[in-house]
Amino acid sequence: MKPIRFGILGAARIAANQLIPAMRDTPGVEVTALASRDEARGLAFAKRFDIPNVYSSYEALLRDPHIDAVYIPLPNHLHAPMTLLAAAHGKHVLCEKPAARSATEAVQMIAACREHGVIFREAFMYPHHHQWKRVHEIVASGEIGTIRAVHAAFSFPLNRDVDIRLNSEMGGGALYDVGCYAVHAVRTFLGKEEPESVTASGFFYEDGVVDQTIVAILQFSGGRFGYLDCSFSFADRQRVEIIGDQGSIVVRYPFRPDKGSPDLRIDTPHAQRVETLAHDAMYRAMVESFADAIRTDRSLTEEEEGTIQNMMWMDLIYDAAGRKMKE
Repeated sequence: MKPIRFGILGAARIAANQLIPAMRDTPGVEVTALASRDEARGLAFAKRFDIPNVYSSYEALLRDPHIDAVYIPLPNHLHAPMTLLAAAHGKHVLCEKPAARSATEAVQMIAACREHGVIFREAFMYPHHHQWKRVHEIVASGEIGTIRAVHAAFSFPLNRDVDIRLNSEMGGGALYDVGCYAVHAVRTFLGKEEPESVTASGFFYEDGVVDQTIVAILQFSGGRFGYLDCSFSFADRQRVEIIGDQGSIVVRYPFRPDKGSPDLRIDTPHAQRVETLAHDAMYRAMVESFADAIRTDRSLTEEEEGTIQNMMWMDLIYDAAGRKMKE
């Protein structure tokens, strides 16, 4: 089997802690190149992970004909330009979430990938954990009835004054950083239609652009609702509750199950139970799936459309919350 050769754009912490180990554990995948604008950091990073080729610019890596795909863990404002450039050089793209800063950017990115015949995937890893397979099985069984609402929450206290997640020029904000997960979860279970209405409130830092906290309610056809909250000032917490007309499912560690026990609590009028699942290599499963799509030329059109829709909903939430636009 010919290996899928990955290049990494940036010596990011998530690449070091999660994606590179997952790639190294995936048969038929090799990490062959790294690009870092900080040459010393890039060389040290490459030495740590035995990456043979190091570039001092992202563009130089993208010109390398021996690379099949790139992983983009760069700050949010660089996702779109680097994806456009990667597509133009014929590289498949695995891009960190959020994929973009707006639906407009997401449309441009995916259009470029389609034009150049390469695959785009937003690096949501959590759906690849097997607890979500079990959630979908319970929903499909009809045990909780018809889904009427989904509540999703993700937060942690960001106790520092200087962080790229607080930088408006780099696409900072709680909704971008952790709220994108909550939006994704709501969208997964409430379908692919646009919300009929969006109500949101936000607490913003002094610039009025970067959000510390967002709380939103999305109303869909037939009286279905999505509720979400995300914050850089709330306690470290994550939760998804799927509410049907006959019961509910609570996912205790929906997005980072490695942070606790991946338990599901199922409540119905007749019984309550907790199902505890084993930990799972969700990052590796995501990489395996992406590599398989490249090898088999399998379309990820549905995922790509989901990326655009995720950004559309986030745009609507930001508008409803009154975020100021950069001049």
